[in-house]
Amino acid sequence: MTREEIILSHIKRDGLGLEIGAGCAPVAPKKQGLRVYVLDHCDKKALIEKYRRHEVNIENIEEVDFVGGNSGRIFSYGGKQRRPDCLGREGKR
Repeated sequence: MTREEIILSHIKRDGLGLEIGAGCAPVAPKKQGLRVYVLDHCDKKALIEKYRRHEVNIENIEEVDFVGGNSGRIFSYGGKQRRPDCLGREGKR
């Protein structure tokens, strides 16, 4: 079994998921019909620029739903910065 097959064998394909740091090689790609949000350190346009000079298929880069900074406290969603609902006022669980 491949790494991806092992990981995907533990998820419900009709469920909703979050893939963190999918970059240019998502394990659970949206184009395969999986219901998944993508969280990465920058948006799709910036990921394409980042990986363009490497020998990777940039067509695999997914639309990024959430952009997380280094601190993990502030996220950008749909062009607006906001804290995820699971975090409290101080950005802690």
